[in-house]
Amino acid sequence: MSSETRPPSRAFRVALPGAGALALMLAALSMLGPFSVDTYLPAFPSMQVALQASPIEVQQTLTAYMFSFAVMILWHGALSDAFIDGAREGFATAVRIIPYLVAMLVGIAVLRASGALDLLLNAIRSVVAVIGWDTRFVDGVPTEPKYTAST
Repeated sequence: MSSETRPPSRAFRVALPGAGALALMLAALSMLGPFSVDTYLPAFPSMQVALQASPIEVQQTLTAYMFSFAVMILWHGALSDAFIDGAREGFATAVRIIPYLVAMLVGIAVLRASGALDLLLNAIRSVVAVIGWDTRFVDGVPTEPKYTAST
């Protein structure tokens, strides 16, 4: 045996993403749930016609989706509590960001009321058309509340 030191083996090294990549991935994943519901609800009439289903049957699909979503939230919550210390800090952070969430909702309402959201969607439609993709999904983005509470 020689007294020389060997360089560490590279066989077990794993490249971890940077903080920016991790934040981007988490943001994309957190956006997925609300986006799927926002694209799913406007499709109810089309689903009813395509599947020859009653309105109640189509609404039951949303119930099944939300139930599975709730179960996964509980499961992921249990995992995070089991593996991550700091759930209290996470809750405190969630409480601190509530004003920002309210500000975002107010901003969206202002964009809707002023018509700027329609301009943005038209710009998105134009860019997607230039790329050569199908632009029908832009029509499914809710720009105004379709459902109102009955009195």
